[in-house]
Amino acid sequence: MFSPTYHGRIKPVMTARHTSHYNVGHHNQRRHPMPTLVHACRAILALALCSLAVPALAAGYPDRPITFIVPTTPGGAGDTVCRELAESMAKKLGQPIIVENKPGAGGIIGSKLAAKAAPDGYTIVLGIDSALAVSPYLLGALPYHPKRDFAPIGQIGTVQFMLVAAPGSGIDSTAALIARAKAAPGRIPYASGGTGSVHQLAMEIFEKDAGIKLEHIPYKAAPQGFADLMGDHVSVMFIAVGTGLPAAASGRVRALGYAGTHAKDGMQPLSKTVPGFSFESWFGLFAPRGTPAPVVARLSSALKAALQDPAVASKFITAGVEPTWSSPATLEHRLARDIDTYHGLLAKLQANAG
Repeated sequence: MFSPTYHGRIKPVMTARHTSHYNVGHHNQRRHPMPTLVHACRAILALALCSLAVPALAAGYPDRPITFIVPTTPGGAGDTVCRELAESMAKKLGQPIIVENKPGAGGIIGSKLAAKAAPDGYTIVLGIDSALAVSPYLLGALPYHPKRDFAPIGQIGTVQFMLVAAPGSGIDSTAALIARAKAAPGRIPYASGGTGSVHQLAMEIFEKDAGIKLEHIPYKAAPQGFADLMGDHVSVMFIAVGTGLPAAASGRVRALGYAGTHAKDGMQPLSKTVPGFSFESWFGLFAPRGTPAPVVARLSSALKAALQDPAVASKFITAGVEPTWSSPATLEHRLARDIDTYHGLLAKLQANAG
């Protein structure tokens, strides 16, 4: 039924039947917000449970073995220090730490595996400054982002380098190398652990400061390049002190100088011949980004304790690594700073490669 027009429209007349239908419909409309409210409550409850779960996870962490990815070949400085760390940290954490070597592409292959791992604290990785701060510029797109995909745990130490020459190269001093390089630009081959490796970076800085140009021969890993250096297949190379010193002492290579700022182990600093030159690399410990903060803190504490162990520190120094712990925040700052610092140099490397 309809009544006369109401404000220009036809006003419906509510019968008992209509009223009953209208009230039911109106009642249902008033109930519509309820599912939304229920969903909101569920979401709040889930967040609350998650906030409780993180401390619980940290309290029970670790409850199974931890995988430690080392993106270098066995036997090098990185592998040596990681095995020492794994043993010491395992005692403090109460669970085994299994070292897995995943070398290749200047550390990129192992770093990628770690970046894609579950962020639960059961995968950690040796972070090498070249793979994180250098490779993004030398190699373009990477399968990981150095800042976004890794959670810093702490710095492990700094790696000290020395410049060595092949035994049959006829190069017996830094001055002799520079003189020969200037007489034959781009003709003296040097080895590295691959494009974007710390060995290449050290040599590129040395070339720039000395005003010379050498021929880069990249290898899959530093030990392979070093073996060819000892076999006189290449002429010179920057290598970790822990690897280079024993070889120099036995006459398998010739020590030309130390890349630090002061004399070390009987070697004069290269800066004595090339003013202003110095170079060091660093190792850090990282986890996949998203690893709970309490878990990162637990790992960082175990790392710090391990580096303070005199027995561990002694083996680090023998391998040519100065044990140097830093907090996660400090390591994150250093990585960001190094990316900025190397940007200009790496742009030059890309231009030369082109």
